[in-house]
Amino acid sequence: MVIHVSMDGAIVMKESEEHVDQEDYWDSKIQNEKKMLAEMNKAILEDYGNEPFEGQDESTQKKSLRNQFNYQERSS
Repeated sequence: MVIHVSMDGAIVMKESEEHVDQEDYWDSKIQNEKKMLAEMNKAILEDYGNEPFEGQDESTQKKSLRNQFNYQERSS
């Protein structure tokens, strides 16, 4: 059996304009994501106030996930 691998790619030099363009793109993308998250957090705070879990008891706030498999009681 013979497997051939072909990978296409390009090397971008740090001094090139393509590198600068890519850096600008990633920086603007990160800034837009941070801005969107800040807007979402602001909307959540407006809707629910400072404490979104206010009015709920502690059991609904702190649900722990329990292991549904009990490996100690396995029989061979």
